[in-house]
Amino acid sequence: MKSKHILYTGLIILTGIISSCKKNDLLNQIPPTALTQESFWNTPNDLRLYVNNLYSVFPLYGGFGNLGIYSIDGNSDNMITQSPNARLNGALTVNNGAAGADWVNIRNANYFLANYKKAVGNATEINKYLGEAYFF
Repeated sequence: MKSKHILYTGLIILTGIISSCKKNDLLNQIPPTALTQESFWNTPNDLRLYVNNLYSVFPLYGGFGNLGIYSIDGNSDNMITQSPNARLNGALTVNNGAAGADWVNIRNANYFLANYKKAVGNATEINKYLGEAYFF
């Protein structure tokens, strides 16, 4: 009698374990706070949020100790910086591995241009953000 009780208890536990593994819908959910292609690019506000990110390419005045936009002259011959500019003195070459261009901002603008058509809303507002993306 005791062995039958153990057998039935084992079968019930085994059935419970096997049936609990078949909840693929529950286990394969996308987190509700994650952005996906399907959850973004739906409204003009989504376009506004993405275009606002493109403005980070502009230099900012960082406060005391940081010259901000005024230090950009250090990349030209209008101002002498405390350390020599590798590009201006000829030390920056293609072979030394230093990056001469940053393509991230262009890629971000192109990504916007590839996806803005998914947004549904006022065409005037969408075109405003499209123009801003073309600017970058």
